[in-house]
Amino acid sequence: MIVASDFDGTLLLGTRPNATIAELLRRNIDAGNKPLILTARNADHDDRDWRDEHEPGRVLVPELLDELGLSIPVVYLNHLPKWRIMPELRAAWLWDNDEREIIGCHRAGLAAITSCEALELFDRSTRCKRCGNDPRLTGVYRTSAAIECAICRYQLETTRKTDKY
Repeated sequence: MIVASDFDGTLLLGTRPNATIAELLRRNIDAGNKPLILTARNADHDDRDWRDEHEPGRVLVPELLDELGLSIPVVYLNHLPKWRIMPELRAAWLWDNDEREIIGCHRAGLAAITSCEALELFDRSTRCKRCGNDPRLTGVYRTSAAIECAICRYQLETTRKTDKY
C-alpha cells in the first residue's frame, strides 16, 4: 500500500525533523508499505543553487531524507492540492498538518488525518474496529462510531466501487 506524508510542518518542523513522523515512515517501510513525500513545494526551488541564492536557511527535502536515512520518493506538487494527485499515485492515505488538505481528501473520499492525530495515535494503543490491527502503521480513517485502519478502509472502498459495475 502506498502511504503519503506532507513535508513542511509534518516531517519538517521549522528547521528540525519530526522524529515521530520519521519513525512512522520507517514503520510503514518495515510493514511492507511504500511511503512517499507529497510536498507543495516547487521542485526547482528544492535544490542547493536556488536555496543558496534565495533562501539560505531552507531545509531541502532530499537532504533531510538523507539525514534521516529514508530512501523514499518525493512528489513535488507546485502548490496543487494533494487530493488531486493521490488517486493517480494510488496513495491510500495521507497525513498532513494542513486542515484544508485533510478536508479536501475527505471530500474526495480519500483517507487522511492531521499530523497531530498521527502523533497522538503513535502514543496510544488503538485498534482497527474491522481487523484489530494497529492503524498507526497504515493510517487511520475516523468514522462516526470508531477507527478503521487505512487498509480496511481502502478494501471497503475498492469493494464498493467494483460492486457498482
